[in-house]
Amino acid sequence: MLGNNGTMLIQTDRLNLRRFVMEDIDQSFTNWASDSYSSKYFIHYPHKNKSDTENMIKQWIQSYEDKCTYIWAIEVKNTGDVIGNVTVDTSFASLEMCEIAYMLGALWWNKGYASEALEKVLNYLFCHEDFYLVEAKYNITNRASAKLLQKLGMKQDGILRDRRIDKESGERNDLVICSLLKSEYVNATIS
Repeated sequence: MLGNNGTMLIQTDRLNLRRFVMEDIDQSFTNWASDSYSSKYFIHYPHKNKSDTENMIKQWIQSYEDKCTYIWAIEVKNTGDVIGNVTVDTSFASLEMCEIAYMLGALWWNKGYASEALEKVLNYLFCHEDFYLVEAKYNITNRASAKLLQKLGMKQDGILRDRRIDKESGERNDLVICSLLKSEYVNATIS
């Protein structure tokens, strides 16, 4: 049975993964939500104005009342900068499955932050919330996400044809779906 503790504080060596608060609006807008480069692969971004980010964060804060809500702000400990988010869709929680997604501001790419955050969130989902399977999807042209998810142990399950439209070129791209089973996660952490 799932733990259903919701979004709890998770700490890494360099990061606090925590619930969003209203004071995060300015940094979230500036550091990632309004950045067209960071949000290239996301449908609902970039935000055109700060009120879009404010509305999103208000909705997220309200959703924390539901113990099946998993939405973390990624905060750098030594600076207090909110540099992105990790979200978990629990639409299939009755099957003990969920889908993880993340977004990180481009200024913080290639520093290991996404890997550090996702490793801890996966641990939380498998070991504290007791999910059986965690899946993720990425645009086939997003090589950085492909590499990161593979590093985390996720295996490709399939390709969903022409599921995304490139915002710049208008081209359709495939969406890759991958997943990690709890047993694979446990075996990898033991070895």
